[in-house]
Amino acid sequence: MPTHFKARAAQSPATISGSAERESLPVTNEFRETVMAGYNWLARFLNISEINPLSQQYTEQELANALGLAAGTTYYPSSAGMAMGGYKDLGLDIMLATTGAGDSITVTIQATNDTTNPPAAGSWVDVTLAGYDLGTGAASVASYVASGAAGALNKIVDWDNLNCRRFRFVVVVVKAVNNSTLSLWTRQKAL
Repeated sequence: MPTHFKARAAQSPATISGSAERESLPVTNEFRETVMAGYNWLARFLNISEINPLSQQYTEQELANALGLAAGTTYYPSSAGMAMGGYKDLGLDIMLATTGAGDSITVTIQATNDTTNPPAAGSWVDVTLAGYDLGTGAASVASYVASGAAGALNKIVDWDNLNCRRFRFVVVVVKAVNNSTLSLWTRQKAL
């Protein structure tokens, strides 16, 4: 083991090519401070950070972007729902529009901890009221609705600590003769 160090102002180039062994010396910076693995030569500090921090773990996706919906009940992303996995929070950007006097769109969210896949029909619980409307700063309503000839709704709703295994959105469309529009964008995050 060498008893002397090599002082450098920047990281040295790699000295090993292939599997050939080369003699190497410990390194200090220009202030005679020992340089360890993780040293940031540009900022002059020992860089200690998470490789995959929880604060950067999130998923964003469009679940629905539909025009001219048929009457009936539809589940998004499916009747089996979507897993929360390692995420703890769920956000939803919801846009609804109706254009006919007898049209309506109603959206609610259900969750389950049932471990079967798909979950049993009776295991789903309506958790819409557990949300938080970011636009008004108020608790969620029981359902999100647009109805009538000029029905429109645009909300961002947040379910913090949605400690459930799976979730799904239930969309009920009542349609007279005209068009209806549904858009659902979700964001799941770990922190």
